Amino acid sequence: MKLWTNRKISVTLPDCLVEEMDKIALTLNRSRSEIMALAVKQYVGERKKIEMKEQMKKGYLEMGEINLELAHESLLSDENACEIYEKYLGEE
Repeated sequence: MKLWTNRKISVTLPDCLVEEMDKIALTLNRSRSEIMALAVKQYVGERKKIEMKEQMKKGYLEMGEINLELAHESLLSDENACEIYEKYLGEE
């Protein structure tokens, strides 16, 4: 189990954002630090989701090209099998 340690950082924010953060902190009975930690955690989580979607999109595009090639090869194979079968039927 990983123990969490806290690190103190300095952040500069516009006054209007600090006022909004203070209102939220008061409403939730939390400290500024807790509100900042929650906000950063949410932002990091959203960034991870965006990155995952981009990776999935890239993977789907790459697989789409591979699947198209496989489908084309399969179609050629099916056409060849049909020609062989038609020749076989013609011989009987």
